[in-house]
Amino acid sequence: MAFDWDLRSVVLTVAAFQAIVVSAMLLVRNRQQSKLPDRLLALFLLAISANLAEHIFGWLGLYESQWLTYFPFGDCFLFAPLAYLYVKSITNNQD
Repeated sequence: MAFDWDLRSVVLTVAAFQAIVVSAMLLVRNRQQSKLPDRLLALFLLAISANLAEHIFGWLGLYESQWLTYFPFGDCFLFAPLAYLYVKSITNNQD
C-alpha cells in the first residue's frame, strides 16, 4: 500500500511527532519532579496529537481500506477540561 504524501500530511505528521516528543519529555521530567502541570500538559499534547492522527491518516489515504473507519481518534472533548485544569494548576499559589 503506497501512501499519498502531500504538504498537509507532512506538516501535520511533523506537528504530531513534535507533540509526542514534548509530552514524552514532560513525562520523563515528571518522574524526577512530580508536578501536576507537567502531567496535564503532556496529556493535553497527546490529545492534540491523537486528534491530528485522524486527519493525517485521512490525507494519507488509509481510510480507503475501511479498517480505520470506526476507530475513535477524535478526543476533542478532552481539550477544554485539560486546558482548564492545566491553567488552574499553573495559577494555583498554594504550592
